[in-house]
Amino acid sequence: MKYPLLIVTLAVLTAASVSFTTHVAAQAAAQAPPTSAPATSAPAKDSSIPPDQENAHKARELLEQAIQALGGQAYLNVREMQEQGRVYSFYHGRPTSNGVFFWRFLEFPDKERIELTPQRDIAYIYTGDKGYEVTYKGPRALTDQGIERAVAVIRQHSTCKKRDTALLLVLLSTAAKPLEIARLLVGDYLTEEGLVREESVMRADAAINGTERPLFFASTKVVAAVDAYLEERARRGQGTKDRTKYRGLDPDSRLFLTGDGHELPIKVRAMGNRRQYRCGVLLDIYRRIFARAGLKGVSALSARRTIAEKLVDRGCDVNQVGAVLGLKERNSVRNLIQNEDESLKSLKAVVRELV
Repeated sequence: MKYPLLIVTLAVLTAASVSFTTHVAAQAAAQAPPTSAPATSAPAKDSSIPPDQENAHKARELLEQAIQALGGQAYLNVREMQEQGRVYSFYHGRPTSNGVFFWRFLEFPDKERIELTPQRDIAYIYTGDKGYEVTYKGPRALTDQGIERAVAVIRQHSTCKKRDTALLLVLLSTAAKPLEIARLLVGDYLTEEGLVREESVMRADAAINGTERPLFFASTKVVAAVDAYLEERARRGQGTKDRTKYRGLDPDSRLFLTGDGHELPIKVRAMGNRRQYRCGVLLDIYRRIFARAGLKGVSALSARRTIAEKLVDRGCDVNQVGAVLGLKERNSVRNLIQNEDESLKSLKAVVRELV
């Protein structure tokens, strides 16, 4: 019986202890001052730093860590990148092809070129907000009928008929790019005596690649169109100077001006350590001409292809074609032409027959 008695004794003592503890706790609670909220054990936060700034600081630290993991300053200075491999298509998690070879070239911040197939004859080109597709057929060349149709469209719709006709024919006879045409000066076309420079030069500061090259104004159609435009300019007093020289025009003024006599605007955009130049007004002029003439797929690049093919058809070799187009790489020239002929002719004589 001693064990049941011990159990009863412990139970009585435990009940008394609980009763005493509850009584003491009640008295302490009654004597304590009222509080608005129960105390917590969490450490107090520094309210001097706004939450958004604290989050931004943490995000910046994570970005710095990621940049350092990728190479630090060397990663930040990357301007060009190349990739190659195979690209696959999938359906329901399974490949649907054996893969296609691809080559990808990036030039930051906004240039990308993707080439497909082992022959690399399909390419997608992205420059800024513009995109282009080039297939094995290449850019579409202009036919003589297409050129005549484009000239007829200018005479019917253009508000600057003589200027736009001259612009089109210069594009189709010199292989100059639109930006280069926008940079041409009256002195590039005329001598001080007012004669046409049949054998001129594309100045280095006008050429996109910064290299001087031959520039011919030998076609009678081109000369007639440009002369008609310059006569109109002089009559309107646009870019005029000494009337005894350069047909009264300022030799340092641009060869082609806007309708109200100002320079065609050339916009400059910084791209890292380099600058990109673009004459959007002139590009729009050419775009409207080709669109109104119903020449789908034709662009300023098509004009260069047209000239390259005509030069080859008339007996020029790859080096001569490259000289006119401003291309140093023979492969770049071959990409524009279909056939090669080793017979040589005078470039001036050939250019005279282009349009």
